Amino acid sequence: MLYINVVPLGFVGDNFVEGFAEGAEVFYSKRFEELTCDEFLSLLVFDRPMRLNPHVNPEANARRVRQIKRLLAGECQPPGLLGATPNCWTEEPE
Repeated sequence: MLYINVVPLGFVGDNFVEGFAEGAEVFYSKRFEELTCDEFLSLLVFDRPMRLNPHVNPEANARRVRQIKRLLAGECQPPGLLGATPNCWTEEPE
């Protein structure tokens, strides 16, 4: 079974959300294939599902999406890597 089918995405009310397909349905009322890029990126919260849940904390989730987009664009690096570019997780663009 692929990890994306069982990755924990937190709770919505009393319901535990598990996997990207269920996350797409619960958070966006869409099938996984219909998600926008930002909606897909918003599901990448598996390291902190309760804190980054799009329903519970939309501001923190939106910040995470911005961070991931900066990382993918090469504007920053994940923490722990040496270099001149900013740390994606601790620094916001000016």
